[in-house]
Amino acid sequence: MKPQPASPASPSHAQGSTETPPGWERIVAGHLPEPTFWPAGLGLAITFLFWGFITSWVVFVVGLLLFVCSLVGWILDIRRERNSDHS
Repeated sequence: MKPQPASPASPSHAQGSTETPPGWERIVAGHLPEPTFWPAGLGLAITFLFWGFITSWVVFVVGLLLFVCSLVGWILDIRRERNSDHS
């Protein structure tokens, strides 16, 4: 018979316990980027690009401008975050 995992209320899994269950690995703390709205803008821009390709050149141009602005903004955010991490 297989041993049952300890319940969350058991003392071995209490808050602050440093014990790692067998076969598990600890997650290494890593850096997460700051949330940003640029990916949503890029998605909207791509939607406008395809919509404009089908319907009107005006919508296409709006999508193209939004695409360029979103891409440049996202790249500048990434560069700014990298520079602030290294200093």
